[in-house]
Parts: sequence; C-alpha cells; structure tokens
Amino acid sequence: MPHGNSIFADELMEAISQIEFNQMMIYVDSAQSASMFQDLPTDREIIVMTATDAAEASYSTYCLDESVADGARMGTCLGDSFSVNWMQNTESLNPKRELVSS
Repeated sequence: MPHGNSIFADELMEAISQIEFNQMMIYVDSAQSASMFQDLPTDREIIVMTATDAAEASYSTYCLDESVADGARMGTCLGDSFSVNWMQNTESLNPKRELVSS
C-alpha cells in the first residue's frame, strides 16, 4: 500500500483513473471489501471480485488446531475462506485455457 497498511476507496479510484488499460480485473479479499468499489468507473471494462459485500465480515479458516506452520502453533487464523477456496480452485485449472468474462 502506498501510505502504510491501508488504502482508502477514494485513493484506489484515483489510482484506477490514472492507469491506461483496456481491461482490468481486481481481486480484494478483506472484510467489507465491496465497499471499495462503490464509485467504480463505468466507462471502462473492469471486473471486480470481492470476498464480501460492503457490510459483511470475512470468514477465517485454518484456525485453532489447524493454525500450525513449521510445527509451531500460530494462535491465529491463517487464511480467509474466500481466498483459500479461490486459490484451491485456481490451482486445479489450466490458466492457459480459463477465461474471465463479465
């Protein structure tokens, strides 16, 4: 992120407006992630994939007994249900043959 650990919706929309592109896909995995795209430009071909709607919490996974890395208990959740499922699905596909369309 340009200014630390956070980016605000207006900053994201400003960055998008400055990029020259024909098509863009944006993937955001966080709680209330759809809130970042309330003012998404409609004059460009942009596909947005978010983990939650604008008011929804995200759902953690690999918690408690599953939160072990290199044999150490992490004491936190290691993933988000949406991103873990997205990555598992992506790994099972052939990226040269899969298309994303609106």
